[in-house]
Amino acid sequence: MYAPPWSILCLRAYVLERTRHTCIFLDCRQYTHLEKEFIEAVKTVPSPRLLVVNATTENIGQASAILEMAKRHFPETRTVLFGSYPSAFPDHAVNLPWADYALAGDPEPILRNLLDYMDVERRLQRVPGLVIPRVQSATPYWLTDLKSLSMPDWHGLFWSAYQVGANRGTCRAEMKLSRGHSHCPSDRIFGGMDEPLRTWPLDRAAMTLLKCAHLGVTEVFLTDPPGIWTVERLSQWCKALRMVRNSQPWGLRLLPTFIDDETLADMEFTMCRRVEFVYPSCDPDILKQYGCTIEPAHLAAMMTVMKEYNIQTVVRFLVGGPEESKPEELRIQQTIASLNYCRYVMQSMPLVFDAPLYRAFGSQPGTPRPDEWLQWTIHPWIEEKPVCLWGGKEALSRIEDIMQDAHSAIQHSWKRIFRGLFSRVLTTNWILAAEDRAVGLLPSALPHPDE
Repeated sequence: MYAPPWSILCLRAYVLERTRHTCIFLDCRQYTHLEKEFIEAVKTVPSPRLLVVNATTENIGQASAILEMAKRHFPETRTVLFGSYPSAFPDHAVNLPWADYALAGDPEPILRNLLDYMDVERRLQRVPGLVIPRVQSATPYWLTDLKSLSMPDWHGLFWSAYQVGANRGTCRAEMKLSRGHSHCPSDRIFGGMDEPLRTWPLDRAAMTLLKCAHLGVTEVFLTDPPGIWTVERLSQWCKALRMVRNSQPWGLRLLPTFIDDETLADMEFTMCRRVEFVYPSCDPDILKQYGCTIEPAHLAAMMTVMKEYNIQTVVRFLVGGPEESKPEELRIQQTIASLNYCRYVMQSMPLVFDAPLYRAFGSQPGTPRPDEWLQWTIHPWIEEKPVCLWGGKEALSRIEDIMQDAHSAIQHSWKRIFRGLFSRVLTTNWILAAEDRAVGLLPSALPHPDE
């Protein structure tokens, strides 16, 4: 999702509220000429500077390239790497070039200690979770809860730069109610398995959501893994939004599951406007391993009800997982047909090295290894970016063919075409359409004033 990363916004808010330092937010995705614009942006920050870069597994090479540019043009600037990659692989972070430090665990308290003891080397070596590349690794440091951390207030960001879609009318923000892994079967594909699950206080989270209602943000999407959304937590979240009288539209993602009418009414009242259902597989036996037991026809009926509550739905299909067997594209077609040809998106199954699914199937032949990404960080401008897919580079064309074949078969389905025409017939006000047509023909039927 194209939005300011939630983890960076939380770290930025903590620095501004809990330290004596100032900071600015840079999003290199917005730069047309990366190096030139990056240098100009860094120059606006007075020395001494500290550059903190977010790094996930998938973008670790790009993060390393940013660090290399910073060291090449501003050698006196100290650089810090944080995010899911150094937290999941602190031993790899020791070997990262161009990084003076890496934060393994919750970055806020580690960064604060780093800022306080920057020039006291002995003290830095005793900071929990602080990795000093080429000197020492560290065990990830996790807080017991999130009460002591700060939540963003959304200010100081150029939200117009994140507008996308038709006429640039959609602007989304990312938000999370949790950190860590639920260890539920539904979260098998999500990373952070070694991070304990913690949730933000829901009353504070509700106020944070409300704060962006006047900034032009059309939707705040909650990117938490589906495993945290129990019936009780969803009800508590809606209750917290009721208490603050929320007016900001929001959405969330779930695995295919049943939502009762009372909960749907609460979601509508609290401005929930979109739910994304994620299908990790269309094989019923595999879906049971994720805890999904609802039939596609029943899900389709529930999505029809959700429309009456002004909640849009979209189904996301993950293609090319390690447990799939042929013919995968046929199962996708059948599932979409059972869902009454709903709105859908297809993407490749994410490859996450610290996810339960990888630990179970990562030894399969052709599956990429974390070492390939470490090599990419050493030569980010030269080495080709590793393919982050189950099966590696050889699986790329196969997954593309599966998605193309499934999409083509769905688009040319006579059942889908007939259903669309029939729906249009039912929803069109033909009397009003005939009146509009008659009014449009009226001027040509009247005599000209000069006749």
